[in-house]
Amino acid sequence: MLVVALGLVEPLPRLRHDAASSYHQLGMAAHELRRLDEAERHYEHAIDLKLELAASCRSSNSSFRSMACS
Repeated sequence: MLVVALGLVEPLPRLRHDAASSYHQLGMAAHELRRLDEAERHYEHAIDLKLELAASCRSSNSSFRSMACS
């Protein structure tokens, strides 16, 4: 259920960082439960979101940067 909710906030630039952090936390929880394939998926998704956010911050104009990169 949480993963579905996170999918809804990912498109929102301001919440993308929070979603990436939440996916990282899900990865940590899955790792603790030895659900390693699931943990890896969550970690990779968190990394992808962080990389997308970093790329949008580098290429965006200053007004968008202040909104999405804070």
